[in-house]
Amino acid sequence: MQIEIDNISFDIQQIPRKCPICHYESEPIYKSGTIINYHKIDIAFHCTNCHHMFIGKYKKLQTNKYTLVDTWPKTLRNINFEIKDISPNFVKLYEESICAYDSELIQLAGIGLKKSLEILLKDFLLHLNQNDADVINKYTLEESMENFNKKINVIEISNINDCMKKSECYNTKFEQSDIVRIKALINTISNAIRSQIL
Repeated sequence: MQIEIDNISFDIQQIPRKCPICHYESEPIYKSGTIINYHKIDIAFHCTNCHHMFIGKYKKLQTNKYTLVDTWPKTLRNINFEIKDISPNFVKLYEESICAYDSELIQLAGIGLKKSLEILLKDFLLHLNQNDADVINKYTLEESMENFNKKINVIEISNINDCMKKSECYNTKFEQSDIVRIKALINTISNAIRSQIL
């Protein structure tokens, strides 16, 4: 695909097939572009599914073609309105943590995901009992997990929690496998919360 930015022609290898906002595959429409430097350009696309604008980030290859390296902004998949209502801070921090993960900032992503998990658990426990706010707000992540599981006994949560205790997930150093565990746990907890409040 050939595009023109500031009267300069660029050879684009591919356009994004999946919108980073609605996560549906579509044929986005090219709107405009910006030259960041000789090796990088940003291209604005219009999603034909959700009708939002998003950015495709491109870098130059040795062949003088530009290849897609990322899209922006990122939004959280499959987080339902009930979760957003109960814990908007969780949603915001989770999305930022996923952006860090997509940028291969594993330690930053790990810290953010761990904190977002703690926020989600505490917000749900507060949703169940506002009178215990002083106690709940002082819970560690592990205490939040244990109290959550007392309220909603989910076998998968117990199993993942045991794995987290055996790994580095409750500490401050993160590996790729830790991120996978935390993301799986957040997904399980989100689904459990949704089933409780529907």
